[in-house]
Amino acid sequence: MEGIKNRACIPSSSWNRLRKLYGNEKVDYYNLLDESYIAAKENGSLTERENEYIEYDLIRNSTEGKPVHVRYTPNRYKEKNPQWIWYLEEITEVPETVHVSHRKHNNKVPRVTETASEKNVERKEHSVVGGRERALQAKCTPKHALPAPTVEEKPVMAVSPAPPRVTRTTAHRKGKAADAPLKRIQAPATKDTILSPAKPNVEYRSILPIEMIDDQDIEPNAVLKKFAWLGAEVDFYNDLYTMMMSEPWYFSMDPQHISLATYIKYTFYRLQTEGKIVYSIDEQYAAFNTGLVDTRDNEIYALFSRDDGSHQQQWVYCAFCIRGTGNGKIISERFAEFPEKAGYDLDDRLRAITKETYLDVDYQHIVIANAGRLPEEMLVEESDKKTKSPLKNILEQRRRMVAEGKTVEVNEQNRKLGTLVAENTDFQNRLLDRLEEHVKVAQNRVDQNPAIAIPVYYPGKNTMSVVLPLYRNREDDIAYGALVVGITKAGNCQAHTILTPQMAYVDARIVRPIDSLWLIKSYLHSTEHRNG
Repeated sequence: MEGIKNRACIPSSSWNRLRKLYGNEKVDYYNLLDESYIAAKENGSLTERENEYIEYDLIRNSTEGKPVHVRYTPNRYKEKNPQWIWYLEEITEVPETVHVSHRKHNNKVPRVTETASEKNVERKEHSVVGGRERALQAKCTPKHALPAPTVEEKPVMAVSPAPPRVTRTTAHRKGKAADAPLKRIQAPATKDTILSPAKPNVEYRSILPIEMIDDQDIEPNAVLKKFAWLGAEVDFYNDLYTMMMSEPWYFSMDPQHISLATYIKYTFYRLQTEGKIVYSIDEQYAAFNTGLVDTRDNEIYALFSRDDGSHQQQWVYCAFCIRGTGNGKIISERFAEFPEKAGYDLDDRLRAITKETYLDVDYQHIVIANAGRLPEEMLVEESDKKTKSPLKNILEQRRRMVAEGKTVEVNEQNRKLGTLVAENTDFQNRLLDRLEEHVKVAQNRVDQNPAIAIPVYYPGKNTMSVVLPLYRNREDDIAYGALVVGITKAGNCQAHTILTPQMAYVDARIVRPIDSLWLIKSYLHSTEHRNG
């Protein structure tokens, strides 16, 4: 039975709401939503009105033992993300007095808000600053002198002292993590800062190169920024880059840290779906495992402190650190469990692809919707008198737009290219024949060397696949693209689309460091070609 996860957009605010309801329990929220939908459909408790809404209860109660109800409405971002029909609008903790059968006859579940007493408790917690000020003094201590945290609390003060500053850690390129003190990254202050309401965040826009942009990935890309105030992003990623062990082929070739930013954002998204963001015992700090190591193979953690009200986000970036050293002492002293790395389990059937494996390939999707990812030489070779002239014009326009960095215009030329292929059957069929040959070559090569199939992570659907190299000719050793192969619910191998070498490298590096020669060579070649 088909679930809901492949048909619904899950905003980052929903992940935060689920984490609040289930605490630090290790829950796969993505599957919880999907399995609950299937269960509700089977037992008849699902309320679904076409083009209006979907409602059902989750199969797991909150940490307080109360039912959790979810409501989907039509996807409000249909233009950006047409693959999603629904949008997760509400997640509410339902009082036990509200019965399921009663809710089924209402268009909308009553929203459960915080009670006045709960709000008072929250305000009281914010006013008890004495103990927490001392808890944050670790961030102001001179390096190599970080004291053990105190746990006693002083009486409530009539006037709260100014919040301590928290410095960021910046390490030297070839050394260990620096033990520099932490400092608070403050928003620009004005005389009305205290009285003025927080300004809404500017909607995040992808900073990926043109050929890496995919509208389906915008939401996962924004989750980290909605979770925490990062300050100046160039400093945030430079802190990590100068601390981590150098990777010669990829991160080091990216002076603006665009690929590193993509890696961290998608890694954080995966960790959040797995419930692996860890919180300190006093709930004043949060941390996650970056999956990267320093020059001495120590795991690097990202550390955040609770926001004092200066920002819209709940957390503020403190430092990248390793356990037990400098700022990493906070993790050693205040965390009952240490952050784990993201998990990327691959279906064994994807490890066993051979030349005999039957692949269902979405050929038309590849040559029409993703015609812009096919090599120009291949397009020109398969064109004819009818298509050669418009094709030449589209390709020339696209090259100029790429050189000028005009993303929207590049995408428009790619759409024109797809339309040209779709409207000319002979041209389309010749491209399909070439692509079929390339897929056979890919299967033959993976049959000879199974390691050629590289695991990749796709954040848009939070799924694992493998990529196989596609070559223009059998004799080539530089792949022009990567065929993405996954497993369907029925257990069949489905080739969904193709990626450029840069895109494949991004998705594969999220899973693990790249040691596959074909992908390294293809990435280097395409990068040099683009920059040349």
